[in-house]
Amino acid sequence: MNGKKAITIVNTNVMKLKLFTTILLLCTFFQSQAYKKQSIDITVNGQKRNMVVFTPNSLPDNSPLFIVTHGMNQDPEYQYGSDKMYEMIDTAKFVIAYLRSDGNTWDTGGTKDQNFVLKTIDEMAAMFSIDTNRVYWSGFSMGSMLIHHCIASMQDKIAAFAPTSGIQFSEQPWNNCKKPVVLLECIAYDDDVFGYEQYGIHDYIENYAKHDKHPTYKKTTNYKPISSSWYNGDLERWTGGPNGGEVALYSYHNGGHWPMDLNRHLIWNFCKRYSLDPNIPNARIITPTVNDTYTYLDTIPVSFRVSDKDGTVKLAQLYLDGTLRQAYRDLDVRDTLLTYDWANPKAGSHTIRIVVTDNDNKKKEVSRTITVENPVPIVMTEVCYENNSFDIPLTVNSFRYAFDLKVEAENVVAYLSGSPGRVDLQAEETGLSNVITLKPVDGAEIQEGTYTMYITKVKDERGVTASTIKFTYTFGVSETSSAAIKYKKPFNDALQTGQALYDATADEQYSTAEKLRASLKEVLDTYASFASTSPTEYEAATAAIIAVTEPLAVRKQNLDDYYALYAQVDSIISLYADNPAVNTNSYYTRLVKARDYYSTESHIKNDTQILNSIKQLTSYYEKFQKALETIDTSIYQIVNSKLSNDKYYDLQGHRLSSQPRKGIVIIDGHKYLVK
Repeated sequence: MNGKKAITIVNTNVMKLKLFTTILLLCTFFQSQAYKKQSIDITVNGQKRNMVVFTPNSLPDNSPLFIVTHGMNQDPEYQYGSDKMYEMIDTAKFVIAYLRSDGNTWDTGGTKDQNFVLKTIDEMAAMFSIDTNRVYWSGFSMGSMLIHHCIASMQDKIAAFAPTSGIQFSEQPWNNCKKPVVLLECIAYDDDVFGYEQYGIHDYIENYAKHDKHPTYKKTTNYKPISSSWYNGDLERWTGGPNGGEVALYSYHNGGHWPMDLNRHLIWNFCKRYSLDPNIPNARIITPTVNDTYTYLDTIPVSFRVSDKDGTVKLAQLYLDGTLRQAYRDLDVRDTLLTYDWANPKAGSHTIRIVVTDNDNKKKEVSRTITVENPVPIVMTEVCYENNSFDIPLTVNSFRYAFDLKVEAENVVAYLSGSPGRVDLQAEETGLSNVITLKPVDGAEIQEGTYTMYITKVKDERGVTASTIKFTYTFGVSETSSAAIKYKKPFNDALQTGQALYDATADEQYSTAEKLRASLKEVLDTYASFASTSPTEYEAATAAIIAVTEPLAVRKQNLDDYYALYAQVDSIISLYADNPAVNTNSYYTRLVKARDYYSTESHIKNDTQILNSIKQLTSYYEKFQKALETIDTSIYQIVNSKLSNDKYYDLQGHRLSSQPRKGIVIIDGHKYLVK
């Protein structure tokens, strides 16, 4: 019985473990799908700043915003990986923005990062349905120092502050607070950066409570933020002040100077109870969004929604760059959408501000900054002619330029300006056209030289005037013009190359190229004293010289290759001519025949024959070289023959009475192999 019971208990525990593991995996899966993470850049006072933003997949209208500032030498990635606040957004339904410092520190003495937080509120309200009455701010270490530095000036923007592990020890911010503060500080007793006793953490936080005249004090010892916490601490609260507010301090055990993720429940439950004023009116700018792009040619549609929970909206005022543009009076509505068309704002940065007043004379203000850009100028889609050179007189009737938009052709001012002077041009089109065709005004004469063409006052159909359009043109080929380099130098180079080639092919070995040499000579003589002011003529002359130079250059190279190979073949044949061990080899005799066969002029009359002769001689030569590797060239061979009047010796030097029938003998100092 006991054994069976034990087995049953074990199996039950295993099943529970499997079920727990399955549930844990499912929770992890659904949790990973429950929010969206974005890296968002915004511009603050002309500088790009970055934040990492988490939003739940399902975000109700008028959701809270939670802002977090990380510690010194840290970043948003470390902060959200440690505090885990973002893991609460799916169930708590709020947006959380982890701000990134500019460098390694925050501006805890000025307004640079305070402006970053203010701009973050505006940008998040523009992107998401944020209730700007419920914005909360937490931070760690230096990020908390920034909170204490800004707390007095941010009470109208932040409903509750929750700094952790840091104070601004060089300031007494409570003295500057104009109304009671809502503040929760969390810090470990054993914090080794902001020493609890060293910096008087308890007294520092209590000063906020004293300033707000809270009469009620309560301390809960061994407080756990959640029941499953492995650590606890002391939670102190000061409340009951005449004007509201709350100050709290959670000093915990078993922690140090790092973000404690188990504190996130305490922080959120503290903050979520507070709103700046639930009964003040609300306003939300819908358009333009921060990502919209406009130019000064556009009319910007400004739209915003105003509402009031406990009454009606009586007045909505629209300010553009600080100037009241529209006042919507006597609305007497709970919720409405208002619009305004902002025509042709100047290029630059602009601020849209909405001020809403309800029937209780309570007010709410929201703002947004947008950038208006200069319009994209017209684009040239076709150019004729571009940076070219022309004959004298002008060989083109007109210059043609096409654009992607229509332009007012008759108002264009265009001219050529150069060392020879100025030549005015006129447009042939009238009215709006995508094309401008320019030609010299009647009676204008273009002299030889280089000019810059200027095309000005090109206004497109939108009314946008393009920048001055410039092109460089050269007329003629004088020594001082750019065309001299472009046209005359290539001609002179071709002439010199042709003459050098003609002289180099005067030897007898180039006799088969005589017709090619004659053709080259004729062209060289034709252009020996050539001069012109026409780029076209220079191009034609250069092309004519190259046309007869190239065939002769090819012939010379082929003949040079042939004679070099022939000399190599003839040399190796001579080397082994008296060696019977070699000259009796079949590959040797074939090589000799090939040399003799391809030595006649009939086989090198043209390039095709020359290349074929090179190919055949190379083949015979390579085969002989391979056969030569198997021949003992130090032994002469005697095959079925008798050497008369010779004296024979064996390898030891003893004279033989007669020629041996086979074997190796020495005759006159040479070894012979008798077969």
